[in-house]
Amino acid sequence: MLLASLTVAIGESFVPRLMPGVHLSTGSGLLLAPLALLDARSAVVIAVLGVLGGYLVERYRPAALANNLAVTVMPLAVAGVVFEALGADSVRTATGVLAFAAASAVFVALHVLLFATITSAETGEPFRTQTTSMLRTARVAMLIDFAFAVGLTYLIAQAGWAGGAIAAVAAGLQLHGGSLVARANDQRLRAEALARAKTALSWGIISALLGTLDARNPNLARHSAAVARLSRRIAAELGLSEHDQDVVHTAGLLHDIGQFASADRVVVDGASPSPEDWRGIREHPRVGYELLREMTEFGPVGEIVLHHHERVDGRGYPNRLAGDEIPLASRIVHVAEAYDAMTGPGTYRTRRSSLEALKELRDHAGRQFDPAVVDALHRVLRGTDHAFRHSDEAHYRDELDVERRIVDQRMVARP
Repeated sequence: MLLASLTVAIGESFVPRLMPGVHLSTGSGLLLAPLALLDARSAVVIAVLGVLGGYLVERYRPAALANNLAVTVMPLAVAGVVFEALGADSVRTATGVLAFAAASAVFVALHVLLFATITSAETGEPFRTQTTSMLRTARVAMLIDFAFAVGLTYLIAQAGWAGGAIAAVAAGLQLHGGSLVARANDQRLRAEALARAKTALSWGIISALLGTLDARNPNLARHSAAVARLSRRIAAELGLSEHDQDVVHTAGLLHDIGQFASADRVVVDGASPSPEDWRGIREHPRVGYELLREMTEFGPVGEIVLHHHERVDGRGYPNRLAGDEIPLASRIVHVAEAYDAMTGPGTYRTRRSSLEALKELRDHAGRQFDPAVVDALHRVLRGTDHAFRHSDEAHYRDELDVERRIVDQRMVARP
């Protein structure tokens, strides 16, 4: 029994972990074999001693020790009840093997469910997310281990000490495989933590930039929020995927981030742009692209921002792209941006009604704007109220909240 406990303890030190100090056991063969070869009580004692031994080796949190005992001992006890309830007292017969396989399946299922429940409570992540992450991480190892548990126990029962010697070699290979899974999973955890930290840093920078833009010119920040909201609605109307709608929303929110390069008299004081000011304003897509291109978490947003002032006739800036050379998302942001510039409060032009702005866009469709995008905007605006059509109450913080949810969802779904 002590030898079995030591083997389990070593095994527990090499199994995959899904959070610090808490292990998803793939040592089912070592835990379950005593269930059939000895009895349920002995199996539980061996499991407890093994988990305690693993704790002495790794010295993880006491709370994690309690969790590891719970997700190991409780399923093992239930598996013992199942094995005995099926009337099996040996795995030397086909009936005994089937009973042991059923008990092993019960152990694995309860082990996974209990682990997901505990980690969900500790991390605050949904139970379903925890279960999916767990199965994605160790599903192959668990299937192999299930077969190993049945095969190991049957071999020892049939061949005695000779089978035990072979089983010792097999157990060594099993532990080595578990260590490889653990190593790969630890690397995945580190990579995910780094990705989260990088995303949080990039998002913090973007939030700070928008906050600064709001302090410098609240109407420009309002304009960015309005363009983001409208761009997403247009993208949905055109049938773009949820992911592409998210990207368009982000690009709309950040499309004028390059206005930091524009003159203070225009951005801060709201003065009408001079010819020299216009030359500076025409650089803002490129400045925005330079700010965003290193932040890979935002995908193609930098490219969309770079081209949101291109024209379909090829006379736009900065690269004079034409037609389908311009990313569809950039064409969407261009239309949304132009519409809000004409209808929103605080515009440097004479403020126009929604109908007047739509007529202006249609008059320039096919030359300055994509006709399909203009038509989609028209459909989006049907039945909406004055506040939506003129974005009087749009605020960048509301759209930042949308962006935060988008980022969080992507992090949860990250493979």
